[in-house]
Amino acid sequence: MKTLRKLAIIILVLGLLHVGNTAFWYFLMERDISEIPFYIENFGRITLILYLILSLIIYVIKWVKDHEIHRT
Repeated sequence: MKTLRKLAIIILVLGLLHVGNTAFWYFLMERDISEIPFYIENFGRITLILYLILSLIIYVIKWVKDHEIHRT
């Protein structure tokens, strides 16, 4: 459970750092941010989707454990 939560946070942070770093370097090189390659945009979306899926799994596991405790 804690491992899944840590994994979700690591995925989110790495994805945000990757996308933010690319945007920052485009800003430093004085290039138009709209020129950021398409794969960077997709990487950000994939990262967010993975984070949301892992968060949902964590929530469901926690919900099931809470209901098992109350049921017994």
